[in-house]
Amino acid sequence: MIPVKENFTQIDELPGEEIEFGIGDPRWMMRSAAKLYSDITTAIIREYSTNAHDANIMAGNSDPIQVTLPSAMNPVFVVEDKGVGMSIDDFRNIYTQFGNSDKRELKDANGLMGFGSKSGVAYTTSFQVTSVKDGIKTHGIVMRKPDWAIVLKVVATSKTTETNGTRIEIPVHNVDEFIHKAHEFYKFWLPGRVNLTNGTVEHHAGKKIVDGLYFAQGWNTSYVVMGNVPYRINNPSALFYNTKMNAINFVAYVGGAEVEFTPSREDLEYSDKT
Repeated sequence: MIPVKENFTQIDELPGEEIEFGIGDPRWMMRSAAKLYSDITTAIIREYSTNAHDANIMAGNSDPIQVTLPSAMNPVFVVEDKGVGMSIDDFRNIYTQFGNSDKRELKDANGLMGFGSKSGVAYTTSFQVTSVKDGIKTHGIVMRKPDWAIVLKVVATSKTTETNGTRIEIPVHNVDEFIHKAHEFYKFWLPGRVNLTNGTVEHHAGKKIVDGLYFAQGWNTSYVVMGNVPYRINNPSALFYNTKMNAINFVAYVGGAEVEFTPSREDLEYSDKT
């Protein structure tokens, strides 16, 4: 998803020293980033599912992502893709770095901010990531320490004939809540984009009006869906001058980079572009 280019007043010609802002103690940055989400359970489902879908797109793979929902016997949320995979260098230079992303110039990809892959530490103190890239399989554990230092512990690497791809495993606190919110999120995904190993996904965005637009009768909120992510419309008057549009609820599907959103991905940003 290509970010919107902004216009700035040129002041480079002014004399004086330039002091670039940086991050002093990254633990406080990580702690603040973890507080982005008002609904951390849905955030976990959203961030890792869309990352998996992005990975498949980057690999030219049109297969759905594979998701295993938690159960009482196995309270773990698992998301798998058959995408590009990650090497040790990818873990070191992109996956573990806040703000780094390799998808900013990809219109069809959802990620760009470099936060989502770290969101698991806002939900739990540790989770597992296993990735295969070019014949090398790397297994690691992401851990949040008491002082909010976050580390990736690489526990094993091995040669393999498995295809490229990544598997994320996150322990779940409240199984019933997690399953409910997963179905609420995946109902916006168009058919053929996600498979559940222990259930089915029902696309339920309301009554179809035309391609990409559904009338959500009985809903309390309208949504714009971009890159499989439903963004709530909390300020319809900022988008529509027609009061009739403000009076109904709907779900509208749009293409890549057609709207802007808040860093949490929970709401729209009411910019000129949106």
